[in-house]
Amino acid sequence: MSSVALDFRRQETGIEFEMSASFALSCLGARPARVLDVGCGPGQISRLVMAGRHEVIGIDPDADDAAAARERGVQVEECGLQEFEGEGFDAVLFMRSLHHMHDLNGALEKAVRSLKPGGQLIVEEKAFCDPGAHEAGAWLASMGALACEMTGLAPRDGHFLKDILEADDPCAHWLSVIDDSHTAATMEAALAEKGRMDVSLETPFIFRYFRALDDGGAAQRAVFGAEHDAITRGEIPAVGRQWRVFI
Repeated sequence: MSSVALDFRRQETGIEFEMSASFALSCLGARPARVLDVGCGPGQISRLVMAGRHEVIGIDPDADDAAAARERGVQVEECGLQEFEGEGFDAVLFMRSLHHMHDLNGALEKAVRSLKPGGQLIVEEKAFCDPGAHEAGAWLASMGALACEMTGLAPRDGHFLKDILEADDPCAHWLSVIDDSHTAATMEAALAEKGRMDVSLETPFIFRYFRALDDGGAAQRAVFGAEHDAITRGEIPAVGRQWRVFI
């Protein structure tokens, strides 16, 4: 097992989980809902959604991730989406998991079948392989170098931030690791075919990689603000996406 996986599974909280859960909770509203979290991982987001008085069932094919989620009190089935037999959910979450689905349309059709009439798909994703997105790789490298200098910390081995900082060409490295991902445009179009899309947001995403600095999350929060400002000024593209679709 990699140290990166252990690091991610042990992390209890942080702005990356809080931002994801905040979006999900804003979509779900105040009325308690029955929620399926697809690719729930170690369960940090599921746990935060549960704290909003919602019932969450997570699914993940990774045994170690499923075990970590159970330790957080999440009800988890260790399986992939197509193997899952549950239905009658008010919402299905794909929190940065949809791009892992090789059969995108098949995954969304299965998710729709898992929903009650009027249910919703809530999706958070990255747009790393969309045109121009690789330019954000250079910004990530410059911010990473600055954060390391200011904190006196180095990214832990195996993290994307460390790889970017060590790459001769950060943009080229960015492109090299996302060749097999769906584009955000492809995912958005597939979602729009399933129902009524009423939320489509472009958001910061790069800040999430500053988990690689063991500083209690301070770098993530600082970079989130800097990334938001850089997007607003048009200096870098927004490479995060958030969508909601009513079925």
